[in-house]
Amino acid sequence: DEIIAVMIGTNTEDCLEIAEKCKAAIHQTEFFCNDKKIPVSMSFGISGISDSAKKSTEQIKHDLLFTSLAALAQAKQEGKDKCVLKKIID
Repeated sequence: DEIIAVMIGTNTEDCLEIAEKCKAAIHQTEFFCNDKKIPVSMSFGISGISDSAKKSTEQIKHDLLFTSLAALAQAKQEGKDKCVLKKIID
């Protein structure tokens, strides 16, 4: 499953820190299925763009979504349970 979180007004470094805290919280939580403990991990793909980007709102949304998906794919490819940040350069 994939979840998208939009954090307007938050810089990419803060988003990365929040993702790392979420990942740590998941590690500290015990999950069970049929009384059997199951390991759970989570990968995060994070993207950001500068406020001065010279793009339309629709183009920014598109770029952020697909850059985040690329970052998520990279995290999974590198062994999962990671946070990967990709910044969009104008």
